[in-house]
Amino acid sequence: MLLKEIAKQQGKELELTINTFAVLLGDIETGKADITASCLAITEDRKAKVDFSIAYNVPMNGFVVRRDNKDFESNLFAHNARVKDKDLFDHLDNLYENAKKEGKEKSFTFIAVTASATDTDFFR
Repeated sequence: MLLKEIAKQQGKELELTINTFAVLLGDIETGKADITASCLAITEDRKAKVDFSIAYNVPMNGFVVRRDNKDFESNLFAHNARVKDKDLFDHLDNLYENAKKEGKEKSFTFIAVTASATDTDFFR
């Protein structure tokens, strides 16, 4: 296990604690934890507060719609397809603005399911 090896090299004993995503960075910042391992997006805001290793996981997040959903035809759904987590709401705004330009202005249901953030983190 990589964390055991890191602890050994630091001359420390490894103590693992399972915690919620919401407190991971706070525990590092306050010194309650020395290291955290999680699928945590490396953002400029976070880099200003903590140090990161090199990225070991590059997620490819996307939206899923029915193939026959006419509201997402043409280039509408593909617009800005490569989007980072922090840009999610900008991406949704772009989808809406493009729909409006193409005369397809319509509300749609967006359901967010995430295992790596609390609802309050995701919808802030």
